[in-house]
Amino acid sequence: MDESLHHIEETFYAALNDFAKSPRPEVWDHIAAQLDVTNMEVLEKKYTRTKRIVAVLFLLLFCCATYQVDIYFRSKSAFTTRSEVTTSQVKKDQPKISAIHTGKEKPSSMLVSFDGATDRGRQPVIRSLNCPKYEWHFFPATLSCITARQDMLIDVSNAVSHTRRFFYNDKILSSGIILPEKSIKSGAPLGLHQLLAKPAPGKWSVIPFFSPDIAWYHLEDDLDASTPGNAQRLKQKEKYEFSFTTGAIVQFRMSNHWSVESGLMQAITNIVVDPTKIYAQTDNSGTIKYRLNTSSGYGYIQPASGGAPTIGDSLSTVLSTQSLRYLSIPAALVYHLPLKKWQLQVSGGVSVNFLTRARLETTLENGAQTSVETIRKMEGVKCRYWSAVAGIGVTHDITSKIAVVLTPTLRIPLEPINKFSTVKTYPMTFGAVAGVKYSF
Repeated sequence: MDESLHHIEETFYAALNDFAKSPRPEVWDHIAAQLDVTNMEVLEKKYTRTKRIVAVLFLLLFCCATYQVDIYFRSKSAFTTRSEVTTSQVKKDQPKISAIHTGKEKPSSMLVSFDGATDRGRQPVIRSLNCPKYEWHFFPATLSCITARQDMLIDVSNAVSHTRRFFYNDKILSSGIILPEKSIKSGAPLGLHQLLAKPAPGKWSVIPFFSPDIAWYHLEDDLDASTPGNAQRLKQKEKYEFSFTTGAIVQFRMSNHWSVESGLMQAITNIVVDPTKIYAQTDNSGTIKYRLNTSSGYGYIQPASGGAPTIGDSLSTVLSTQSLRYLSIPAALVYHLPLKKWQLQVSGGVSVNFLTRARLETTLENGAQTSVETIRKMEGVKCRYWSAVAGIGVTHDITSKIAVVLTPTLRIPLEPINKFSTVKTYPMTFGAVAGVKYSF
């Protein structure tokens, strides 16, 4: 008995500890989550910075790849070096033929026929050197008019070396076009493929367009939120309605293959939110209102009917619609690959997007009564965010100045569009840009 009384204090505390209530597992999870918030925020900043660096590196890699492709096609289509033959070389290398329509036999490799032409002081056509792939005819600028169906002769008596012209033999023989005198007497040498080509389009182009979009959001739980799983719940409740982008693009052609573009675009995204239950809480001004959360942001609602709510009161929504409108300014680099009347074009760049409207409309159900409430300015939506833009499409020339354009385009955000919200939202859109291109 005495021994038991001697240890009664220890026995009492042991029994008391057995009956003490231990915290629920959720409490420990919440404490652990709060302890890791700082580390997770640091990791998230590093992750965001890494994503931006990867986007920039991808854009640089894309530019390098298109540049290499451009060099490859240029090397395939480039002509070999054209040799200039002076008058002295012509006289030295080519034998003098006083008359064409004489009985003397002329070398077939040097003389071709010229129907209806006189042969006084004329030399047969010569072929340029170092051009094994093509045959070119050279002739001086003194000939006033040349029929393309006829072979050409060179007047060596008045030939001027720097005004000598060159033309592709097969194209001349098959075209049947009479070249005007001004095209022959111009200062710089021109190829027949340039003279016969359609007028080159202007360096500047304007493309008004319309693009129906497929929109979807990539959602991530906000690390500061006390309740995880919001992203998954919002994904299940929201459905994306018809969205579109419209505007005009201005394009500047730097070369045959490269151009830069910018412009103004308006993008509208519509989302429908399934029925849900909303709860009353204090807003930023200290007033108790019902808060409706969406993937883009949130809004506070004060129903017109009914008394002032208290914290914890709830209402049910029948249907909610969310509409976001952005004014975008893109800046992109475009690579063009001409294919006769068609052009393949690949573009890549960035876009800055300014919020012009964030509207939320919901139908509330309070017992037997229903009311429609509109939030004209949602909270938690950033006024600006950056996105990357990439597209690949085709252009079909109707005339030298007008063409139709079809370019499937993908827009990927480089940062979330919201802040101080329960989730972080990254809007993505894929659209078919269709427009008319006018060059001037």
